Amino acid sequence: MTVAELVALLAKFPLTSRVLVDGYEGGLEDVTTLALVPIQTDVNLDRDYFGAHLIDDESPVEMALWIKSSHPRGDIFDVSDMQRLKTKGLW
Repeated sequence: MTVAELVALLAKFPLTSRVLVDGYEGGLEDVTTLALVPIQTDVNLDRDYFGAHLIDDESPVEMALWIKSSHPRGDIFDVSDMQRLKTKGLW
């Protein structure tokens, strides 16, 4: 989804509606921050624990809008973490 697509969807809702994101282990949380982050797309094939796209400060493919909450679902896992685990034979 692009920012333009998100804006078009959001335009269908009342301007006073609360915006929520998934909470840690269920429930819902308020949005606290929006951030533009460098990512690699579709780099994580083991999606049981982390998302398909990962933050990559060294060689990103694109910049993406990250909608953060006060209690995210888990740890931030980036490309360097995945590479470090692979060299140890853990991935």
